[in-house]
Amino acid sequence: MSTIVVGYDASDGSRASLKLAIGLAQELGDTVTVVFGAAPPGILGGEMTSHEAAVRERGEKVMTEATHQAQGAGFEIETRIVPRHPVEAILEEAETSKARLIVVGNRGGEATLKGAILGSVPLKLVHISDVPVLVAPA
Repeated sequence: MSTIVVGYDASDGSRASLKLAIGLAQELGDTVTVVFGAAPPGILGGEMTSHEAAVRERGEKVMTEATHQAQGAGFEIETRIVPRHPVEAILEEAETSKARLIVVGNRGGEATLKGAILGSVPLKLVHISDVPVLVAPA
């Protein structure tokens, strides 16, 4: 038994990635850990505290949605809100849990070109992860 780590932000691509990861985990007898990367803001002062609270609230909402999606498939997941950029959060969890696989979603369409130019989570993970990365289409 191993772990599959899923990057999740409630986008269509992340919903597809969780569905795919659950199917694989059921076949392999693995667990699934869903990660929401909540990068700390680059601002200081009172705004930082407000921003962190808003991001944390968003993360909790997103993790609740992921939990409901998994329950609908008859599967139990673990969730993590990590105060790092999504790539760092996913890689950290994959290393800590000695994950077999990372599954993330691809937004597709215009985001594909934008991601190639500016850098997207799937693109970065594919290039820097020591753990195999599976990118699920949205």
